Amino acid sequence: MADGGNYTSPADVPPPISPWTPEQLALLPHDNAGMRLVVSVWVMNFLALAFLLARVYCKFLRHRGLWWDDGVLIAAYVS
Repeated sequence: MADGGNYTSPADVPPPISPWTPEQLALLPHDNAGMRLVVSVWVMNFLALAFLLARVYCKFLRHRGLWWDDGVLIAAYVS
C-alpha cells in the first residue's frame, strides 16, 4: 500500500490482483477431501461412543449409579 491504506469507504479499496482468470482457476486441480472428512467424523463418533459405553459399563460393574455428569455426557452424545 503505497498510500498508507487510508481508505474512507470500502468502495475505495482496490480489488485484489489475481494472476488467473476465473476460467483458468476452474481448470486447476482441486482436492476433494469429502470422503476423508466423512470417514474421520464417523471414526471419531464411534470412538466417542466406545469411551462412553466403557464408562457406563464400568459404573454398573462397580455398582455405582450414574450421576449428573454421566447424564450430561449421554445428552451431549445423543444431541
